[in-house]
Amino acid sequence: MPVRWPLLTLAALALAGLGPDAAAQGGLSVEIEPTTTAINLAPNGSFENLGADGRPTGWQFNARQTDATLTVISPGATGQHAVRLTNSTLQAPHVYGSLVAGEITVQPHTAYTLSCRVRSGAKVGAAWIGGGQGWNWRLSFPATNGEWRRIHQSWVTGDETTIPLLLVTEAPTDPIDIDDVQLEAGSQPSPFIAPGLDRQPSLLLDPPARTAADDGTLVAASWNPQAYPAGEWVFGAGDLLLEGLLSLPQRAAEAQLHITIETPGGVGPTWQSAVGLPSQGRVRVRLALPAPAPDRVTVVARALAGGTELARERRSVRIVTPAQVEALLADV
Repeated sequence: MPVRWPLLTLAALALAGLGPDAAAQGGLSVEIEPTTTAINLAPNGSFENLGADGRPTGWQFNARQTDATLTVISPGATGQHAVRLTNSTLQAPHVYGSLVAGEITVQPHTAYTLSCRVRSGAKVGAAWIGGGQGWNWRLSFPATNGEWRRIHQSWVTGDETTIPLLLVTEAPTDPIDIDDVQLEAGSQPSPFIAPGLDRQPSLLLDPPARTAADDGTLVAASWNPQAYPAGEWVFGAGDLLLEGLLSLPQRAAEAQLHITIETPGGVGPTWQSAVGLPSQGRVRVRLALPAPAPDRVTVVARALAGGTELARERRSVRIVTPAQVEALLADV
């Protein structure tokens, strides 16, 4: 069934200048770059340490004018604990529940990246992690349909030397589980490694949460990110780009990375690395879309060693191209 978008979305696409220069031939390229562990500025980001009240140390929950609740659940995305937020209070100005980590020391005019793992149902009301000066840093929690997913976004500080860090729920929502909160210097996330926890193999991929690009790749929606979340929809003319993280605490030297592209029309290009991967690394997958472009692409990534699957990621992305928009506008 063809995808239908509201007129406001179609108009926004037209005004955004998403031109007709889409790539005409398919092609898949993958880059793997070793990375190091970052210093996590978020206190107790794995929520493993609990106080006498059973709640995570370093964080303070306040339901304020809502019926929001905070629960520690087990197991987490990594480790034994994660936190769960619920809320059924109708959205209204200045009405919210929050879990606050307090003020975090930062450097002025410096890029920082905030990331976490989130698991939610199909209905996610206005809820986010962020803070920053004036609470202008806001990374919305997406609907993940019961699966853990890592989300991230980067900002640059102004003159401030401290910023607040908090999780906020502002509207009725299915339960939202959060784990592995990490705030680090730099414009890219690094693998989350909690002190005292054994590293687990992981492989994560997402489209960059950016609304403009000068490298010929598709971008996220800037006009309606609630309806078209950055990790699920991309727009424009160009290549599909996914970026992510690989963590292999064991058997990295004998491992290979396998990438397979799936579309509604069947299996597309595949890619395979040489034997030997970094134990921690950034992964960049770039796909030149055929013409006409499919409206959905699924990237399946697997780290294998001797036939044993160490880690897997399956990421599906909805795609909106100028050609699709033009066809829909012609029907209006």
